[in-house]
Amino acid sequence: MRMVRTAAAVAGLVLVPSLASAQANSPAPPARDAWYWGINGGALLFNAGYDQDVKVTAPSVGGEWFIARSRFALRVSVLQAFFDKQAAVYDPTVTGAARPVDVKDWRRYAVEIYAMPYSDGFLTPYAGVGVALNVLQSASPVGSFVSEESLEDVFLTVDEYSSRASLVFAAGAQANFGRSALFLQGSAMPTRNAFLLNRSQYTMQFEGGIRYSFGSAIEKF
Repeated sequence: MRMVRTAAAVAGLVLVPSLASAQANSPAPPARDAWYWGINGGALLFNAGYDQDVKVTAPSVGGEWFIARSRFALRVSVLQAFFDKQAAVYDPTVTGAARPVDVKDWRRYAVEIYAMPYSDGFLTPYAGVGVALNVLQSASPVGSFVSEESLEDVFLTVDEYSSRASLVFAAGAQANFGRSALFLQGSAMPTRNAFLLNRSQYTMQFEGGIRYSFGSAIEKF
């Protein structure tokens, strides 16, 4: 027993300084002045467009490039939401003057700028604004047409309303683990006008994911 206690004491004397040294020499989390690649998943929330009472929660996946500096960050992202619903466009030749349109999937390309006023090295909250291009991946009018002119008018309207640029208001937080980071964020886009899915005053997006830092955002000479 005395030999065991002696061995344990020696091991403690050796390991404790080694662990302390390793912790002291480990790189600090690159919360700022770093650039990341990331992937995320979440949900896009909106009303269907043909019936304002139909609320849609569409699952989404995406990828991003996130560049963090000392007080600001830039995010370039692409996101795809998956759903299959029905919207409508104006057509005076059908009952109710609303032509049904089958709509499937939503892709969003966005560029956002965030302010990061505070970070304790582990948790970094941020908020900002940006611009997004929203593109519906499939939009097909339903039913028969009374004339070739009516068909052309409807298809032109559907094509025009299948994409829309909008502002993005976003806020989130990032937790840093060495070069990796986990994040959660939410955003809102005003999409009320000139869009097939126009029953929602704001389209909401909630997402979470992981980012990995591949280097510094500052060039050193």
